[in-house]
Amino acid sequence: MSNFILVDKHGRSQPIDDPGQLQAQIAMAAMNAPRHTMTRADGSTSEFVDVQSWALGQLKPRLRQAWCSVTNQRADAFDATLGAAGNQDLTQRLPEILREPLPPMSLRRDFFLDTSVQAGALFYKQTRRNYTGEAQYTRSGRTTGVTEVQLGQTDLIKPMRYLVTKASVDFFSQMSMNYMGVDELGEKVRAMRQILERRINDDGYSGVESLDLDGVLNHQFLDRAVSAQTMSRATDADDMAEAISEASSYAYVNSDTVFESNAAQVSPDIMRIWTSKRIGDGSDTLFEYIKKANPQITKWTVARELKGVGDSGESGVLFYRQGREGVRIMTSLPPTLIPPVNMGLHSEVYMVAGFGGCNIPEVGNCYLVLFPVA
Repeated sequence: MSNFILVDKHGRSQPIDDPGQLQAQIAMAAMNAPRHTMTRADGSTSEFVDVQSWALGQLKPRLRQAWCSVTNQRADAFDATLGAAGNQDLTQRLPEILREPLPPMSLRRDFFLDTSVQAGALFYKQTRRNYTGEAQYTRSGRTTGVTEVQLGQTDLIKPMRYLVTKASVDFFSQMSMNYMGVDELGEKVRAMRQILERRINDDGYSGVESLDLDGVLNHQFLDRAVSAQTMSRATDADDMAEAISEASSYAYVNSDTVFESNAAQVSPDIMRIWTSKRIGDGSDTLFEYIKKANPQITKWTVARELKGVGDSGESGVLFYRQGREGVRIMTSLPPTLIPPVNMGLHSEVYMVAGFGGCNIPEVGNCYLVLFPVA
């Protein structure tokens, strides 16, 4: 048995039968490999040799696979000397292609998608009409001194903005991808759509002040408050429930019953506390108690966009009204693929979308409360 063991960065070990040969190979690589200079934070420098990149460039393909297997750059564990089989010859690719998991988007899931603005419009206008007048008692047929009804109108004008992203393919790369069984253009188109939709989702919450786009969190007319009540498992359940009940009925009470919230988005860290804290005899969670105490709120959802949005890291609970009377996502053009532009062997494709921020016409139905979370 060898007295020398090679341990790689993953903790796997294997015996070295001929350490002299290994040392000779390392020495040869060190002499031929390119040298690089590294500058430290204190300004001093030192040289090092890039042995691995030199070896991968010098070795022939089959030997390079063997080198990669030793340096943990291969995905299988077959020995390089497995008879006539190559390193990848006995490896089967699984049919399922994994893609990066991404956080959910809450904007379109919960709010009303307003598509009334036509593509190409640069602004949209929201008109509100109002009136003044007075009803008076009279004991005769005379109309002298009777107040007339007066009509008035105000307009809110906001811009529509257009987002664009692009992808490019060339004939030879696409040919290679086709040989591999990969739909390169299709994959890029899916990525483009995700990029546009996620930008709209994020801007729909935070807004873009430089472009005059209102978001849910920065809407100029939305009532908001920072609560002194901390949400934590150590906090008394009755205190937390009372704070939520007061916030959920804020629109109804303070508008003389004109407005009323019927839905709520909750930050995930707050929802975790509500669903994990037991109350009473332990048969109910705090969340179940809150739902029973606020029957006017018929929809409760978790929105990761409300986590840590306060100036001091507070997380939010947004009460709103479902449908057109609540939050509207203004869009004039869904993510749309434009016909490709062909330039010789190179092609470019563009995807565009029209977005006008979030419009909350009856903003009195909405109320944002930020809570410290511990």
